[in-house]
Amino acid sequence: MSLLRIRRANAIIVAMRSSYVACACALAACRFVIPLPDKLPVVPDGPVQLGLSGHQPLAHEEITGAFAGDRYVWFDAFGTRRTIALVKNDQPDPFGTNGGYLREATYLMPDGSERLTRGTGESGWNGFGYVVNHFRGQSDNSRSKLGATRVVFAGRHHAIHEFKVQMQPGGAVDTTIHWLVATGKSHPIYSITFDSSPAGDNVVLADARAPYGDYAFEGVAAGTGALSGLGWGDRYLFRTVSGAPVSMQTRWDYALANRVPHVLEWSEPNDAEMGIVQTQTFEAHPAGGDYGGISACVKLTSDSRDSACSDPGEVMPARWLWPFQLTQYTFDSPVSRRIAWGMSYGSVGRSFVTTFGQPHSGYPFQSYAMQIVLDAHTRDPVNAAVVDTERIADSKLRAILGRVPTTGLGGVAREDEVNLTPAGYNHVYGTWLFAMENGVAEVNLTLATGELSNPVFQLSGYTKTTPPSSVTWQGQALAADRDYFASVDPATQTLWLTINGTFSGQNTLHVE
Repeated sequence: MSLLRIRRANAIIVAMRSSYVACACALAACRFVIPLPDKLPVVPDGPVQLGLSGHQPLAHEEITGAFAGDRYVWFDAFGTRRTIALVKNDQPDPFGTNGGYLREATYLMPDGSERLTRGTGESGWNGFGYVVNHFRGQSDNSRSKLGATRVVFAGRHHAIHEFKVQMQPGGAVDTTIHWLVATGKSHPIYSITFDSSPAGDNVVLADARAPYGDYAFEGVAAGTGALSGLGWGDRYLFRTVSGAPVSMQTRWDYALANRVPHVLEWSEPNDAEMGIVQTQTFEAHPAGGDYGGISACVKLTSDSRDSACSDPGEVMPARWLWPFQLTQYTFDSPVSRRIAWGMSYGSVGRSFVTTFGQPHSGYPFQSYAMQIVLDAHTRDPVNAAVVDTERIADSKLRAILGRVPTTGLGGVAREDEVNLTPAGYNHVYGTWLFAMENGVAEVNLTLATGELSNPVFQLSGYTKTTPPSSVTWQGQALAADRDYFASVDPATQTLWLTINGTFSGQNTLHVE
């Protein structure tokens, strides 16, 4: 049967199902099936553009010796091998500090060569992913603390690794971090929750700079040299524009509006880039440290900046104003590749706080998640991840058979639920949530604009212990380990599913 006939047949089936559901709902409560809306948006069917081949199952192995920990090996959006090595945090590392960080990562360059990246050790930061909080003129960090580590889940194509540590930024704050890797996705997800309830309401007044670290993203064989550029995004987009060497004399632009919080550094001679990209928009979750004076710089360039923006004799915004910590304090060190996140004071520990005029809460929980980007600069990976998050925010997940949840867990190590925006989107892991009906799911994902690659679904209510017998996309049968990558988690009755391809428009997934 041709793909066009399959689509027409599916349309007839959907219409019949809608009629049946309407009748059934008149007689009994519809617990699982959400009826189709009265008027659907006019969105064309998305073409089936299956992704690259060559993916192999994920592998997990324990690392013994000096940097005891866990290594995860998976295959990315290009079908090429990547690795991350995470150091255990229940024992000291060889430098006399404690683990809970990314020590090494590898990926393949466009020419096929493998790049090995590693923590620089600058100022004692031996990797990336540390927890740092500033509070009342002091700072607290995870490298001085022992914690606990475990493998939450390691399936055929998806894995979650956990670190726990209790921070002390003026009071006890239980902190949990999850690293997620998934076949078909190039960048791991780093998801964190600060739980200030042990300290009590409004006891802690701290910012958050996790994930934090100093990381040789150009590769350990590249040597040292000046950064070619850096930037960030809060409400507005900041980018350096005058090239290497980046210093406090570098020209910049901070005039364009920005939607997805992010931060990045890059090196053009080494074709390397590192960044952090939030899984939510700024409207959904404000990010960046609002330290009281950065508003003097936004909507401006280095040529039109307000005198209150920069310190005397310097061109860049004053160091303490930067909403995300980068290398502004370490430009005199050719080795330093400092990169970190940023949240305003009070984002950890306060019931009410504002960031750039937008209210949010840091008590009892502060949770957020981001993609950790390590890739070739010529691939423009951070900007691509930002665009992906924007397209997800504008997408719509609709149930045909099953249920799209409108609420979900607020973060890792949490039991409370928050509204999901958009419905079904799990910002904790950057995935799509869907509840199956009697072991079957049929769901429609509509992209308002552009394309989206390799979406990941978490299907709950999956009672099998083996992968699904049938997966179709737009009525086309998909092959396991080639067109889709499945992991079964019997403990939570969850099916993790990555669809290998680049899609636009309206798309229908059927699983049973």
